[in-house]
Amino acid sequence: MGDPVAAGVCATLVARTFRSCKDARARMTSVEPAPDGSGSSTPPETPDATSASWVRGAVEWIVVIAGAVVVALVIQITSIQAFYIPSKSMDPTLEVGDRLLVNKWSYRIHDVNRGDIVVFERPEGETEKIKDLVKRVIGLPGETVTIDDNHVLINGNVLDEPYLPDGTLTQNVGTYPCPPGTCG
Repeated sequence: MGDPVAAGVCATLVARTFRSCKDARARMTSVEPAPDGSGSSTPPETPDATSASWVRGAVEWIVVIAGAVVVALVIQITSIQAFYIPSKSMDPTLEVGDRLLVNKWSYRIHDVNRGDIVVFERPEGETEKIKDLVKRVIGLPGETVTIDDNHVLINGNVLDEPYLPDGTLTQNVGTYPCPPGTCG
């Protein structure tokens, strides 16, 4: 019923390319052994062809690496940024030397929530050498935060802080109103 190899090729790969199996069989050619008996009729590569192949391969790798660098830069500029934790202010959640990846899109999608860890630039006029601060949000716009008697109070109610280890004392610093647009 015909050549089984041509039928197999037609059934698997060529059926979608050619109009019919008959067309596929007509385009198939047989490979004959080389006159030297090596079994290959492919001519050996010349030094020029080998050199061109190496250059083409090198150019392809350079393009792939350059593309990866461009993608990484776009992601860093628009989506994610890494920060280093230089102090113990967030201990034990974040320890000195930890690295933190910050998603730059999340607050474009939703509001800041109590308990979120945020990164922001130190306010102007402060003389500390640490430029970026990493802190946990406790007060939201329109609330009053009071830190007294080793407790954080939000509008007079004690804030549950499950992220702190038992026995952690909070420094008493007074009362801070969070006007809309300033806290959170």
